[in-house]
Amino acid sequence: MSEPISEEMRLDRYNNSGLPQIRRTMVQISKLLVQAWLDQDEGAQFKQDINEIGVHQALVNQGFFFPADWLKAEIDPDSFLGSVEISEASSWENPKKGLEMVFKIPYAPRPKTGVKKYELYIWIDQCDKWLNAGDYNNPDKPFPVPPNPYIPLATS
Repeated sequence: MSEPISEEMRLDRYNNSGLPQIRRTMVQISKLLVQAWLDQDEGAQFKQDINEIGVHQALVNQGFFFPADWLKAEIDPDSFLGSVEISEASSWENPKKGLEMVFKIPYAPRPKTGVKKYELYIWIDQCDKWLNAGDYNNPDKPFPVPPNPYIPLATS
């Protein structure tokens, strides 16, 4: 039976795993998706870039780190909840070896009813507070939760 690790070691492992940056990115993207719905700030440019240069480059243009050789970004127009899938990178058309991560970005159309505009602004504010407090650096702090289940959340 192994001894439990110290809190300091647990936090060190968490911080060195890259998880804080992943958590931060997921919340930033969740906020960006709502801004795209509202056609405001970075969201307006993101929406335009998705259509003109593709989702991967649109994310890179927003300052997100998305290495194309092993992390693929795809829009999921049927979901309000994001996901990450890991699969073999090879296919009949592209026989390379290794694993590939596919980040499915929830980008369903904004519902005509059921999501109030003020809820979108509440969500942007919640994301900002979570990001500004640095809650992504603490593995015990949960992701913020949108005030409505039909507001996109980039993580599951």
